[in-house]
Amino acid sequence: MFEAISLDCRADARSAKETRLLRQADLVKKYGQESFGFVEQIRFGRENGQVMVRIGQTKVITQSVLKIISPRAGKPNEGDLKINIDFAALGHSAEFNQQTNTISEMRVEISNFIDKVLKSSRATDREGLCIIQGKLAWSLTVEMQLLNDDGNLIDAFFMAAVLALKNTRLPEVSMKGDNILLNNSPEKQHYLNVHHIPVCTTFYFIPKMEFPIVDASAKEERLASARLSICMNVFEDVCGIQTLGQMEIDPM
Repeated sequence: MFEAISLDCRADARSAKETRLLRQADLVKKYGQESFGFVEQIRFGRENGQVMVRIGQTKVITQSVLKIISPRAGKPNEGDLKINIDFAALGHSAEFNQQTNTISEMRVEISNFIDKVLKSSRATDREGLCIIQGKLAWSLTVEMQLLNDDGNLIDAFFMAAVLALKNTRLPEVSMKGDNILLNNSPEKQHYLNVHHIPVCTTFYFIPKMEFPIVDASAKEERLASARLSICMNVFEDVCGIQTLGQMEIDPM
């Protein structure tokens, strides 16, 4: 496999810069959907915040969980946003052979990175989760479940989290005395404000190779000694950067 990658020809015929998502879409466009038994890469479900993202054989499903809370002290006009990841289907305990990275550490690392980027880039604002200033607000938890692991989990989870926010609907809330009334009818719900969509691209660095590869499969991840994730939006803003391992990068 190393020899094939060094010749810019990976096991699935991609080049170093090609993602599985774009590659399969290109094949379908060229040869037709039925020729390859194409399965949609992104599916939006009927449940609130439900999205299924598939990159190669890596599959993640999401759902939004809403709860009414009292705003935090000092932030009376903000709700709460949390990212929760379940790695029950993770097929390997370490992402890189040369790194100590347990499943628990990976779960915390990825969820913290997604949470930090979404909040710091203001892809969505917590003010939009406020119901009544100083009294009521939404606590939104994006629950994400790994269904199958075939590498590049960070990009898959990041995409799933952003799309889950896009598919999250907030019910209408009213007060009658001290009672809180929820109206879940479709015409009374409104979508959460998502101001821009950051996209995460992860580069995997393999020892003795002059160039990194993107969208690594699980087998390719085991050859890597370092990883660099960069999040950008359509406005070319850098929304977040994360590294793991040691790498040498020419600034020029």
